[in-house]
Amino acid sequence: MLITNFRQAVRRSLAPALAAVLVGVSLTGTAAVGRAETGDPGAVTVGTLSVNHLEDALGIPTDPPVFSWHLEGPGRGIVQTARQVQVATSADGFDDPDVWDSGRVESSESVNVPYGGDQLEATTRHHWRVRVWDGDGTATPWSDPSSFETALPADATSARSWDAKWVGGPQDGVLGTEWSDYTLRIRTRNITEALGIVFYSDSGADNAYMWQLSARGEPSLRPHSRTNGSWALLDDVPVPDGALPGGFAAEHEIAIALADGRATTSIDGQVVDSRVVPLRSSGTIGFRTAQGESGDVDEVTVVRGGETLLHTDFSDGVNPFAIGSVEDGRLKVSGVVEDGVLTSEERALPLLRRDFGIDGPVASARLYSTALGVYRAEINGSRVGDHELAPGWTDYSQLVQYQVYDVTELLRQGENTIGAMLGTGWYAGHLAWVGQHRYGTDPAFLGRLEVTYEDGTTSVVTTDASWETAQGPVLDADILMGETYDARREMPGWSEPGSPGDWTPARVSTPPVGDLRAQTDPPVRVTEERPTEAVTTPADGVTVYDMVQNMVGWVRARLTGQPGDVVTIRHGEVLNPDGTLYTANLRTARATDTITLGADGTAEYSPTFTFHGFRYAEITGLDSPPTADDVTGVVVGTDNRATSTFDTSDPMLDRLHSNIVWGVRGNFLSVPTDTPARDERLGYSGDLNVIAETATFNHDAYAFLTKWLRDMRLRQAPNGALPGVAPGTEPGVGESNVSAGWGDAGVTVTHATWKQYGDARVIEDNWQMMVDLVGFWSSVAQDDIVPEGHGIGDWLNLDDATPNTLIATAYYAHDARLLSEMARATGRDREADEYRALFERVRAAYGDRFIAADGTIGSGSQAGYTMSIDMGLVPEDRLAAVGDQLVAAVEARDWHLSTGFLGTPHLLPALSAVGRDDVAYRLLLEKEYPSWLYEVTMGATTTWERWDSIRPDGSFQDPGMNSFNHYAYGAVGEWMYSSIGGIRATSPGYSTFDVAPRPGGGLTHASVSHDSPHGAVRSAWKERSDHELALDVTVPANTAALVHVPATGRHAVFEGGALAADAPGVRFVRMQGGAAVFEVGSGTYAFESHDVRGHIGKAADEATAFHQETAGLVSSGAVDGRAATRLRAEASALEHVVESGREHVFAGRDRAGLELATKALARVAGLRKSLERWADDGSVGEGDAEVLTASLDRTGAALSAASTLLLGVTVTLELTEPDIVPGSTAHLVAALVNGGSSRLTEPTLTLDLPAGWSAEPGTSPRTVRPGTSAVLPLTLSAGADEPVADGVTLDGVVTYRYGRATVTVPVTSVVDVVSPVEIVSVVAEPDVLEEPGDSTTAVVTIRNRRTAAPLTGVVELTGPDGWSLDPTTIPYDLAEGAETSLSTSVTSPDGAGAQAGTIEVTARYGDAGTPGERADLRITTAIESWDFETDGDAEGWEPTNHLDGFTVADGELRATSTGGDPVLSFPGPMSLDASAGATVEITMSSSTDGEGQIFWGTADQPGAAESRSARFGVGAGGPQVYRVTVPPQASPIVALRFDPLSTAGDVRIERIRVLR
Repeated sequence: MLITNFRQAVRRSLAPALAAVLVGVSLTGTAAVGRAETGDPGAVTVGTLSVNHLEDALGIPTDPPVFSWHLEGPGRGIVQTARQVQVATSADGFDDPDVWDSGRVESSESVNVPYGGDQLEATTRHHWRVRVWDGDGTATPWSDPSSFETALPADATSARSWDAKWVGGPQDGVLGTEWSDYTLRIRTRNITEALGIVFYSDSGADNAYMWQLSARGEPSLRPHSRTNGSWALLDDVPVPDGALPGGFAAEHEIAIALADGRATTSIDGQVVDSRVVPLRSSGTIGFRTAQGESGDVDEVTVVRGGETLLHTDFSDGVNPFAIGSVEDGRLKVSGVVEDGVLTSEERALPLLRRDFGIDGPVASARLYSTALGVYRAEINGSRVGDHELAPGWTDYSQLVQYQVYDVTELLRQGENTIGAMLGTGWYAGHLAWVGQHRYGTDPAFLGRLEVTYEDGTTSVVTTDASWETAQGPVLDADILMGETYDARREMPGWSEPGSPGDWTPARVSTPPVGDLRAQTDPPVRVTEERPTEAVTTPADGVTVYDMVQNMVGWVRARLTGQPGDVVTIRHGEVLNPDGTLYTANLRTARATDTITLGADGTAEYSPTFTFHGFRYAEITGLDSPPTADDVTGVVVGTDNRATSTFDTSDPMLDRLHSNIVWGVRGNFLSVPTDTPARDERLGYSGDLNVIAETATFNHDAYAFLTKWLRDMRLRQAPNGALPGVAPGTEPGVGESNVSAGWGDAGVTVTHATWKQYGDARVIEDNWQMMVDLVGFWSSVAQDDIVPEGHGIGDWLNLDDATPNTLIATAYYAHDARLLSEMARATGRDREADEYRALFERVRAAYGDRFIAADGTIGSGSQAGYTMSIDMGLVPEDRLAAVGDQLVAAVEARDWHLSTGFLGTPHLLPALSAVGRDDVAYRLLLEKEYPSWLYEVTMGATTTWERWDSIRPDGSFQDPGMNSFNHYAYGAVGEWMYSSIGGIRATSPGYSTFDVAPRPGGGLTHASVSHDSPHGAVRSAWKERSDHELALDVTVPANTAALVHVPATGRHAVFEGGALAADAPGVRFVRMQGGAAVFEVGSGTYAFESHDVRGHIGKAADEATAFHQETAGLVSSGAVDGRAATRLRAEASALEHVVESGREHVFAGRDRAGLELATKALARVAGLRKSLERWADDGSVGEGDAEVLTASLDRTGAALSAASTLLLGVTVTLELTEPDIVPGSTAHLVAALVNGGSSRLTEPTLTLDLPAGWSAEPGTSPRTVRPGTSAVLPLTLSAGADEPVADGVTLDGVVTYRYGRATVTVPVTSVVDVVSPVEIVSVVAEPDVLEEPGDSTTAVVTIRNRRTAAPLTGVVELTGPDGWSLDPTTIPYDLAEGAETSLSTSVTSPDGAGAQAGTIEVTARYGDAGTPGERADLRITTAIESWDFETDGDAEGWEPTNHLDGFTVADGELRATSTGGDPVLSFPGPMSLDASAGATVEITMSSSTDGEGQIFWGTADQPGAAESRSARFGVGAGGPQVYRVTVPPQASPIVALRFDPLSTAGDVRIERIRVLR
């Protein structure tokens, strides 16, 4: 069985051949595409030198690097045939290089050329240059020298090896560690899962008591003790219902009285527990939560006797605890935090410094530095470098990156000072929703300053006990929460000698950290500044500044007020309808900077140790707000060089490209995050998996991605599983399971990086990681199919779920195929064969399991089709059927997409692979929800997380997960660049590539460029008319390209004003897919395609072929006597006339060309008749006559096409109805428009109809004058018993006469034959049976689609085994347009068998019983039901979050959602078989629109998780019945959670049922 990856087959199959051409060109310089036309031996030069993909790299590892360069020069076909690289430690040392001289090496490689010398010396600047030999064997001049510098020795991986120590500010103290015999009162509400109250705790909460308020199941108090970090459960005390009205979701006061070694606990004054607490007798207080736990705290009071030790109601916005955040006057506690105890009086972030001396002229100085946290270094009052948020995020327990700075110019003779500021960063600050201190608690700095003097001596300054510290003006800084800055605490000159201040010895520590390694990725930098474009005042004292672009970074603001004024800057991506800042979607991230103005009442402020995702900044706290000029947006991100441009005739499409680029720019910040705004910002592998090809086209991200792949390697589990995020939110390896499409990024991102940049080191570095991942898939697969339980599916699909087993198996196969390709590229031929065999095996199993004979795949989801096609998993004999099913799935959504994160990247490529670019363009350019351009119409400036992050009515999606800067759906960019622009690499690193644009969608021009490793690639096309297109192409030196010019034939294409096939450096290859394909070497090319030239050129070729064929027949004696003479003469005359016409057209003399073309058409007609006569009289053999006639027909068709265009004629054929009903008529109309200046006569329409069809022509005009049109109507009939069919092709011709010539225009129309009997509805009442053996009535409503004829037939019903239907066949007799309902009794099996089944309904028509429409009716039973019929009895359901007013009355469960994350939980006990799936049915009324979500827990995985949930829209009013599908589960359902309404509003739930 032949199976093809059709996305790649057409173009990428050419890669080996074209690569061979390029190599041949490079070695010989003699091929047509390979010879430089410079005329100047020195015209070719070498430039743009880089090492390890970095220019002038500072601090690269001492491992052998790779070198790259560009060739530049005029002319075409510049190639390299040999190279020479020199490396020296002196810029003047190239005469005798002391490091490496490669000598002349015969090679065309100019990208990723490996260093071949001895081991590089550490901490050394290396200078290098290169020259090459071109295609003529001429040496270029040497390039200008470039340089790179190596980092510390490879074994300098610890502070000890640096001869340095980690230093920091004093540790934060803890308030209340000496307290004893006190009473703690806490007011709580909205507890989800649990909230722990900590007391008698030591400073690190390693020894403490914790009373856990548990909302799991029946409310209870769960006392715990902790000894040396280990928790012990002391008891589980049920809380009486009377003591806890409304459960822990309602507001209650919890009091714990500690006296005489006993803890007495009460709730709202009622004692619920009293016990001895012997392990501790003093200590501080706090809170503790684990994953999924949260709660709100309104007030905390600690009293002892008559003394108040602590009281806070959080109204001042201050959080005295090392957990949670203060919002709206309450402490919101969540995340995984074990040490959330009281902190001391707020301590500012530390400044660090040390004085040192310089006693001689300095030749060079380097600072090697890093931090646990983030840092900024200064020397003598000047900032060191331009890095932001250094050293970036890694798993600090395994690896810490250090930076290298050239600080030579910052040093001076005599006294000097080095200093550093520290922030918590990713090391100790908040990470996602899990809290802070995930890697450590106290930031620290490590540094080594190496100074080399001009006399060759050196000195070293390192961090040690001699350093000092003081509190700086940054009171607090957190990546998620923001920065608090007090200008009154500024210390001018703090990093200069002699700085005054309260300096104390720095804290020296030995934290547990991983190896120190030089940073290999570009640093985070300020990359752009954006002015404020608009200022609004939505409320008194509130000013909002609009930067127009959703961006990542911060604002720089000039603030003027009174000394001590507190200014607040908040950040948001969008605005509320009233113009105020919308921040609900940030969740717990405060994204707020607070500034206290200094003594002069002014400040020019921008934060140092935080970043925000925002478009809008809100400033409050000043009587006179800043002007627009005072507030600037500062864009920050990893400084990956931009490598693309994109411009089309559609401004909205250009905006989409901009949104894609900005989405990646914002989220590529040290790690590739999912969103830069809310409390997440994690390096999600799934998001990067889908965007990698798009991102690498738009950005030079090699170094960035290889750094992240190292993060993935460090998190790989021992069983080979790769994680969903890297780095993790805690130290160490990740999870032991793989979420399909997420963990697979270890393979797909490696592959994309290699293909884009051509550097196979990325394969070598990650080989074992990839092998182990595929090994994991092999270990869990059963008969080569990965079972359920390995993923979260096509994330955020639009109610179009794809089975996880299908997705996981697809990725298993995909990974194996990519691994085979990468093995081959790195010389692992045995492994390449093995992984290819594995791919073939899994692909076969996939086809057998998921792909039906009719092309249906899996659940019929769009994602299932797109992934299967684009990953090459569809057998060739089923590809057309699968393609039809994909298009049908899109059409079923009214030509809209329904894919999520994993399906979307493959959607348009899959449509193109099955020849449906038209549908691909339709989806791309759709402006209504859901679509890419819908976001643009709603004002998006980055891509969104959800297709409707802003709904059509202007409301916002669920704030629990609604990012406005989420790049996954931007993966469509890859199709835009490779299809609209046509640029696609056919070998790694673009040494060969295609330029094959596919214009469509109404676009009239497009220009796309990409700065490849070899240089700039550009494709720019423009439609000059309906039949003329220009394509400009740029090919960089030392590469070759196949250029596909849309054309009617090779003669249609000119380049540089001459026939392209004859242009210098251009070689015609073939016609393919409606394009003329040309092979070119480097240079710039201006192609022009004109349809008339293509047609007349083809006609000339065919006429010549006809002449040659006739000459051969005549010479052989196969043609008799006078016929031979006449045939030869006529063939010669035809050739001459057509060739003359071609010459006129090519010269631009269209009118003369038209006259000759139509003259030739008349000759073709005459010759055709002569051939018929000669065949009849035997002068020409019958077979020979057929061959010659076919040749004439090809000539005539080309001449007709050319004549039609020259005359300005257009012809269309349309069916006036959308489809045809058997036994009825439809109307077909051909329209001939005469847009020229000549009179046309005798227009006719002829169709080739299927058997049993007929057509009656209408009236049409005899003459079509210039500027008028003719309508040629047909009434079309299909036989009464014609079977239903999609896409019946009706071929025909429209002919007309011009002069003596009859011009023929082929026309085609596609019609769907639809069933004359329509199934309007199929219902059962009831459709849920209560007991085995119960019956229901199925009602089938049908309609006769015929409007002028009756219809007879039968409806057949078929049930599963064991089900009884009576009757099973029901006849019908319908008048024209009539409708009727037919009923049958359905009885379920009377026993313990399956009590759910699907009734198949088929409506047949006509005497032959032709199958018409089909439908299914699902009848099921309830396996669990909650009816809320007893007042006050919630039947086990509990409100656990954001629900007020919870009660059961009058047959309804009632509650008020306060927004956020309202939760109803049913913890069990229950055990429901869902091995075949299930449906959760909710009958509910709501006061407002919103979104609901059902979670299910299973025996294997009992907790709530997004991967075991389904969302659905909730409409205002009701009651309405909502049904939510639960896919098949591997173990029984044991718990349910229902989030009824994402927005604030009232809900009334009448019933919840679980159906089979």
